[in-house]
Amino acid sequence: SIFRQNLVVQRVTDQGVQSLVGRLYTPANGQRQVIQSEQALNALLVQEFGIIQPPMSGLWDSVYHRHVELFGDKPDSDFEIAGRSS
Repeated sequence: SIFRQNLVVQRVTDQGVQSLVGRLYTPANGQRQVIQSEQALNALLVQEFGIIQPPMSGLWDSVYHRHVELFGDKPDSDFEIAGRSS
């Protein structure tokens, strides 16, 4: 299951849906970006999703390697998501 193999977070706001799948963050405005570091991932979880957790040793490595396995090292602009244009 994709939900057991990847970090998946979603939040519905007045502006729309924002999501995080692995390192790929899509805010409500649709401007996708790839999270580049463990610090950026932790900041995003707190600031955009309200998730405050203790540092999870090894989480970043798992997220990073799974992202590369699924998407390779594509630049942000190369991501195609069903139902959305780049």
